[in-house]
Amino acid sequence: MTSSFSYPEEAYVLIGEVIKVHGLRGELKVACYSGQPGNIAHYRRLALIGKGETVPRGFALEGSRVKDKATIIRLRGLTDRDQADLLVGHGVLVLREDLPPLADNEFYW
Repeated sequence: MTSSFSYPEEAYVLIGEVIKVHGLRGELKVACYSGQPGNIAHYRRLALIGKGETVPRGFALEGSRVKDKATIIRLRGLTDRDQADLLVGHGVLVLREDLPPLADNEFYW
């Protein structure tokens, strides 16, 4: 997969992209690249990176739920639609150290 985001790939894996704001309380709708939108619930922390940015911003994941083929996430510190709207188009990253171990011949891409 070719990414338009620039981030430290040795530390993070890109798992999706914020596609829109959901509701009035700062929730975000995320398109998950794995095809398994429920998996995001396994992480306690996520990072977001905008196009043209090089340093991801970390957030605690306060909640998530699957809606259609996407995931709605609630991040600590985002409390309204205006704040959340600034993050539409951002990539969603997970620290490699937070991912489950891989079996032989498996890899994260």
